[in-house]
Amino acid sequence: MNRVIAQTHERSRIALAEKLGEEQYQAIAELPVDEIPEHLVEDIQAVLGYETQNRIYRDLLLSTFTESWVEYLTEMEALRVSIRMESYAQRDPLVQYKHKASGMYSELMAGVRQTVVSRIFRYRPTMAAVQEGTVQAQAEEEEKTRKKKKRRRRR
Repeated sequence: MNRVIAQTHERSRIALAEKLGEEQYQAIAELPVDEIPEHLVEDIQAVLGYETQNRIYRDLLLSTFTESWVEYLTEMEALRVSIRMESYAQRDPLVQYKHKASGMYSELMAGVRQTVVSRIFRYRPTMAAVQEGTVQAQAEEEEKTRKKKKRRRRR
């Protein structure tokens, strides 16, 4: 299979056209990767590497936030149900709800930061992930291992 630059992700093509100039980009866009002139290879690698890295970071951040957000909403529902008991303890349920919800949101944001940094340092791209410009398979694999190690949540 002959890979050509014109088959890369759209943002990568735009960035390459800006870096190399539209004329030079059009000249090499349909050339097989092996036939690209040596003096352009370093510039192309820098642009494609930067764009791929940004996509990987974005995908990691979005997948982490999605997972954490679902868990947070589940916890908020449990809090909403359990907050009624606060009135029996002679405390204002609204004040207690706001206080606990604020703390849970802070924990959510700290957890997202920690998980994203952890995943970025542990991430090892596969050839399929690099070619597709996505890390979905890698994130799913990490999620499976994380679920195995994860302790049960307290409710």
